[in-house]
Amino acid sequence: MVLLLGILSLVICWPLGVVAWIMGGSDLRKIREGIMFPGKVKTLKIGRFLGIIGTIFFGIALVLSTLLVSRDTFSFNRFVKSGPLHSEQIVFVGEWFGRKGTLIRIGRDGKADYRAGNATVSGGQVFIRGDSLSISIVGLSRSWHIERRPCLIHGNWTMKLDGEEFIRRSEDLLV
Repeated sequence: MVLLLGILSLVICWPLGVVAWIMGGSDLRKIREGIMFPGKVKTLKIGRFLGIIGTIFFGIALVLSTLLVSRDTFSFNRFVKSGPLHSEQIVFVGEWFGRKGTLIRIGRDGKADYRAGNATVSGGQVFIRGDSLSISIVGLSRSWHIERRPCLIHGNWTMKLDGEEFIRRSEDLLV
């Protein structure tokens, strides 16, 4: 049973690893105390080990999902498909270069890419709602607070997101 639970904890359901770990430890203790027959010690040890690995995977998954949700990186409403940008959002279209090295590329069709530090997303969807701009792909997203919408300043299209000033470098469309 411990071996089966250990295997299932790796394949199907990580929380079963906790059960396999506890049951395996309990049975091994009973064998050491002479209460239980020692014929399946190897099987118990393997099942308990797999349970420990399953528990570790479960813990890592919990920590990562908690971090993603707490940072608003993962949101189920991001699965909703975006379409072409609305006419009032066309000013966001283009390649935007931030002063801190961030690159945001937004297309008329609602597709978007960004690069910031080590994070890169290609082929995402852009969502512009109120004072929020988000680029999402498969439920993962990066959101910015729009402090200043795109506008012309000294002949350059600029916008400000989360305190970072962006300048649009490609002027391939008329806004």
